[in-house]
Amino acid sequence: MRATAVPSNIAATSALLVVTVVNLTGQIFTPLSFVTQVSQALIVPALAAMMITATAPPRSRIVKLGLVALLFSWVGDSLPLLLSGSAALLAMMGAFAVAQMFYIFAFRPYRRRSILTKPILVLPYLTIVGVILALSFEGAGLLFIPVVIYAVLTVVMAVVATGMGPAGAAGGVLFLLMSSLVSLRAFTDLALPGGAFIIMAAYVVSQVLLLQAILRQEELNMPRAVFQTGPDATRESHLDASQPAHMPPAPMPQPVHRPQDTQV
Repeated sequence: MRATAVPSNIAATSALLVVTVVNLTGQIFTPLSFVTQVSQALIVPALAAMMITATAPPRSRIVKLGLVALLFSWVGDSLPLLLSGSAALLAMMGAFAVAQMFYIFAFRPYRRRSILTKPILVLPYLTIVGVILALSFEGAGLLFIPVVIYAVLTVVMAVVATGMGPAGAAGGVLFLLMSSLVSLRAFTDLALPGGAFIIMAAYVVSQVLLLQAILRQEELNMPRAVFQTGPDATRESHLDASQPAHMPPAPMPQPVHRPQDTQV
């Protein structure tokens, strides 16, 4: 990382912990309360604050794209609170579909490190999406096409995220599973005990893991300082500390030749 504002980053991390605990507690006891809904809308701003305080301008391409992905994630969290029914669901899927696109753009340069180089490993991802779409087909109705588009973007993001290391791979898989639970909850009669709590917990952890993968890659992209080694470096280390390193050492004083006295 180019710079880290440690107090600010600690404050952002603490804010994320607070709003997450408040929201998860609310999902158990009062899922429809004002506090629960507001805390859900504050999760992504806290994540964005963590990323901003962990980096310094000018921020790299991957950090900027990650921040845009978080922006649309926040829209996906917040806009449904102002709507209801199919409109709320469509708004959420649309915003998160755009967020997945920006995550894909961010991770695309590292795709050669992903499981795309071993297509057999992509099959479990495709299987998950295929099963979810099959189960959701009847209940989704006219929303099935948007559901398919969102599912495709989510699985592509999860696959490309495997090129971002263990954190990225885990974050992508967890986000895919979380999205699958949302679809099952919205379009099927399958009821998962503690569904809202599990979905939100998986959502927060997946976003944190994707953020950490981005920050890790940002750190790896940083130029390294080059230190000189060899005989010249050893010689310069013995120079007088009071002299600039580029100046040669002061010449040794030469004896003064005096004429001898003439004897009479």
